[in-house]
Amino acid sequence: MRLKPIVLCALLMLTGAAATHCGSSDPPGGTSPTTTDAAGAYKGAMVGDGFAADLKLTIGSATQTQTVRTLANGDPVTVTGTLTSSTLGVPITLEGTFDPKSQTVTFRGSSPKGEISFSGKLENGVITGPPATTPFGPVPLVLLRELLDVHVYCGETAAPARGLVSAFTFGDRAGAAYALAGGTRDVLVTGTSRGGEITVEGNGARVVGTARSGTLTGTLTAPNGAVGAFTATEGRCATLVGALLDGGAEGGADAGSDGAVDAGRPNAPEKVLTVAAPGPGLIALANGTLYYAVNHTYFSQKLEVASVKTDGTGAAPIMPVNDPLTETRQSAQGLTVANGRVYVLGPSDPPGGSPSLYSVPTSGGAFTTLPLAGNPSFREYSQSLASDATGLYRGECSSSGSNVRGYDFAGAAQGTLPSVTYSCLVVSDGTNVFSGTGTGVIRLPNTVATQTSAPSSTSIAANDTYQINGMNTLVYGMAVDATHVYWSASNNGVKLGAIFRKAKDGSGAVEKLAEVSGFVRGSLAVDDRFVWFTVLQVQGQTGATGTLMRIAKTAQNGAAQDVAPATTISVVSDGTYTYFASGNDLMKVRK
Repeated sequence: MRLKPIVLCALLMLTGAAATHCGSSDPPGGTSPTTTDAAGAYKGAMVGDGFAADLKLTIGSATQTQTVRTLANGDPVTVTGTLTSSTLGVPITLEGTFDPKSQTVTFRGSSPKGEISFSGKLENGVITGPPATTPFGPVPLVLLRELLDVHVYCGETAAPARGLVSAFTFGDRAGAAYALAGGTRDVLVTGTSRGGEITVEGNGARVVGTARSGTLTGTLTAPNGAVGAFTATEGRCATLVGALLDGGAEGGADAGSDGAVDAGRPNAPEKVLTVAAPGPGLIALANGTLYYAVNHTYFSQKLEVASVKTDGTGAAPIMPVNDPLTETRQSAQGLTVANGRVYVLGPSDPPGGSPSLYSVPTSGGAFTTLPLAGNPSFREYSQSLASDATGLYRGECSSSGSNVRGYDFAGAAQGTLPSVTYSCLVVSDGTNVFSGTGTGVIRLPNTVATQTSAPSSTSIAANDTYQINGMNTLVYGMAVDATHVYWSASNNGVKLGAIFRKAKDGSGAVEKLAEVSGFVRGSLAVDDRFVWFTVLQVQGQTGATGTLMRIAKTAQNGAAQDVAPATTISVVSDGTYTYFASGNDLMKVRK
């Protein structure tokens, strides 16, 4: 799910103003404003798809506005302002006019990326209207008059109306803004505040609450009738906005205390290469080059590996496809690149024998086939292959027992951690190997690839600490960064999946980043902001068409965003782009 653009009164705290007017310019007594109230300073923000800006605007000035008649009935008044956005790099000068007769505000400015323009209305101290035209598409904005002592509260609403709410009071008036995860969002500027009791209604939504000592406790009733309780506090808005503009957590209500309203709409996917049918399957990334195994079926006895640079150039065969009548090969079930070579792991229950490890130079050429120990009996689970600068690691599943095995780069077996239940998945951070097992997530030293003795292992998370809907789950994908290990799990019985993480040293509690409807399948990828994963809506084999999704790494029970249709096998990242397969295409999407 994606959180679409919304401007909240909370964004005004971005300017650091102690008193930002979030509604009518009336004083606490409720006196109606005169037209001269238009002159003065306004502050606000605009937030859109991957674009945010701080706005400052001035209508006229004390010297320009000499009489009521001049402002109310005279010619349009000059509007000047500044738009500041890290996306644009330099402050943008805004120029425009205010028409006192129609109360219309217009302005425009030229940025390095194109023109920005807006035309809206000033009403009760609030400037808003249709979204501004920008190089990044339509972007909504709100500007509010700097008057009086305004209280602004920000917080998250709980399920079933998950989202973020911002409420603001000024004298006996109140307003609110809200964004529901994957749903409605609106700005409401007409409400009442009496004795700390706040009521705001409009467009089918209702916000009620009680303000005491800088905290507003209440409920949001969404247009669809869903109700979400919230506790909002003053001083919280700037944190939320800062997290948003810094590319922090997404996920609205459940993004946690460090969460933000919206991580921005994911960028449009770009095609890297179209691969002949049946298209790409497993993907590995090394030194700016994507290596992929063509997604030949399990029983085809075909194996084909090729490469292409991440910019779509330099496509080349690594292991040309075989003719199974003259040369049988095993289909790819693991793929990694290390030590100048591409390693491909065959399934643990191949037709006719034990699994094989294929090794070929990254430039292509002659390959070697190394038989591996394993039980060739049929089972539904899969295995994986990982590598680092020390060696190769295999998560081995078989009906007779599961192991985590280490190999040197020549494919010679080294250490083994035996009798690990369903240890099908392994990843390495260069020092330790992490495995997702049937009893939990474990860590062992990567010396398993250099020493023949059995290594010791450490439990990172027992499987009863990452249950879904009250049931233990199997791990389907894993990834690591500098501080955490991440994994996906599914409760197939209720069609729910989730993304979890925990500190690599085992400290702290398991954190659930997001829960999603569907069957989480395939690998995970992480960058400095997001965890990327794929989900099926219909139960089936890994490799079927599903959806690429992402969730902020710091989210807590967040709302994951749909990104693009994807083949549910491999997801890899170079920190800037995430790469995945979709049908016959290798794709990438900028974070």
